[in-house]
Amino acid sequence: MKTKKYLALVLAMMMFASLLTGCGGGGASDEDTTAVDTLVVYSSGAFQGSWDPSKNSILSNKHLEYNTYDSLLNYDVAGEMTPNMAESWEYLEDGYTLRIYLNEGIKFHDGSDCNAEDVAASLVYLSRKDSSLHGDFGTTLEAAVVDDYTVDVWPTGKVASASLLTLLAHEAILSADDIAAGTLDNTMNGTGPYKMVKYENETCYLEAFADYWNPERAAKIPYAEYKYVAESSTRMAALQAGEAHVIERVDIEQVPILEADDAVVVDKVPSEEQRYIVFKTTQGPMGNELLRRAMAHAIDRETIVNDILQGYGYLANSYMPHVSNLYEPIDYMLEYDVEKAKELLAEAGYPNGEGLPTIEYISSTGLYPKSKEIAEFVASSWEAIGIDVNLTVEETAAWESHLYMEDSCLVTDTGWMNMHGDSNAYISVHYLTRGRVNFSSYADIDEILARESQETDPVARKAIVTNELLPRLVETCSNFPMYDSMMVYARGANVSGVEYLPNSNFRFADISFE
Repeated sequence: MKTKKYLALVLAMMMFASLLTGCGGGGASDEDTTAVDTLVVYSSGAFQGSWDPSKNSILSNKHLEYNTYDSLLNYDVAGEMTPNMAESWEYLEDGYTLRIYLNEGIKFHDGSDCNAEDVAASLVYLSRKDSSLHGDFGTTLEAAVVDDYTVDVWPTGKVASASLLTLLAHEAILSADDIAAGTLDNTMNGTGPYKMVKYENETCYLEAFADYWNPERAAKIPYAEYKYVAESSTRMAALQAGEAHVIERVDIEQVPILEADDAVVVDKVPSEEQRYIVFKTTQGPMGNELLRRAMAHAIDRETIVNDILQGYGYLANSYMPHVSNLYEPIDYMLEYDVEKAKELLAEAGYPNGEGLPTIEYISSTGLYPKSKEIAEFVASSWEAIGIDVNLTVEETAAWESHLYMEDSCLVTDTGWMNMHGDSNAYISVHYLTRGRVNFSSYADIDEILARESQETDPVARKAIVTNELLPRLVETCSNFPMYDSMMVYARGANVSGVEYLPNSNFRFADISFE
């Protein structure tokens, strides 16, 4: 039997003591964020209140999880998977059961040992049907402990999963005791190179984990602070003042300013993020496919990319970003065509917008570059074909609450980052019944996705996506892709070791000061 519960109690007492005496136990204080032993990263997105990885799809939470939890495999910028918590793995003769052999000596932040029990419990828990990650997995998983450091995992239904290995390179491994105790909402007890000491004033205070199992990948800087700062101008000013060391999502106008600053380095990275218009398909007129396609044809996406974004983006020519593994460009996207938009609007039963209720459209500001300007442009495009639009632009946290709510509005927009490196996670989350933010349900699309996700031959799998799935996604238009994001970061010139993955994650532990 493990002694996790006793150790967790001891840790809780130690953490309580540290909160009384100040964060970091002799490291940087809450006020002294410029100390050389503290890495300060400014997030462009707000954090969700629950720390349970299965209860959010929030990008800032996922960045935090990447630095406080570990995964079974590593996934690098080239898309290669290498051993991490798992020293090796193999498929058994049945073709669908994956046997995983774990490294020994891995500890959770509470001091307890991590073994096969934790891995099995984590994979079952994260893939369950009411998990926010279920769409990423595309199925539920089952697992069995072979011995303390060996675990078997397989998809429910005992069928092959084309993306299983890739998923295991991205999902956090949790403590089985934390899952059983129901404490994941309030704690981050991972095995990663940093542990979270506290969360206060929208800042996550992290401390290098002294017992991190892999010395070669241990944190180089003793402390880190990951702070949500809504305004891009505030993030830029903090970087130039030396108060922040890395900032996310630099605004377009800020790029030349920062590039002219010798103390700053600007990094531009193609990403797994695609920006969509999201139609709430269960709400009133938005259930009408013809109306959705009419609204898509009304948007001049080239103007958005070339003029509003000034080229800091890539025109979407598929339903997944151009860096995705199943990406295939298509020549039948719903291109800008005002006459076609008006024709479809009439065919939908709303000639010149007559009889159509006001479209409640909620967008955001502060997270995505030029999101407010893009939303205003899109709203004016719809008004130009006779659609009455009520546009509301909200700060990130308020907008996110509407994004995931089925009846909060008729239309919103978002950028979706594929955190898992495999296109199945990206397309399943939106188009498998019920879509994560559009709430769409199509039985034939479910069937196509089921076959795609079980096809282990890459050529045959891509053929299913190209020939069957993409035409249906264009026709149903539950989401409408506008562009693929270019991620623009900035860091101090003395900050080295930063390696940005296409999913926007980067390891704080790899960073050092020159």
